[in-house]
Amino acid sequence: MNIIGNIFGEVCKTLFPIPVHKTPFYNKKIKLPSTDWAASHVLSLPIHPLVSPKNLSFIAKTVRESLTR
Repeated sequence: MNIIGNIFGEVCKTLFPIPVHKTPFYNKKIKLPSTDWAASHVLSLPIHPLVSPKNLSFIAKTVRESLTR
């Protein structure tokens, strides 16, 4: 797990770790390279209306630090 995942745990993770077109419901034998890339690179951060400004600053600082390591 990366540094962000270590700090935020289950709150911060990939939203769709398996591309939708590869799930059992769809199970399509098609190539969608952008979707495959997004499934392995996009990170969902814990940001919603109830997150305090202090927590938002902490999240932003943690993301910046993890990207510079």
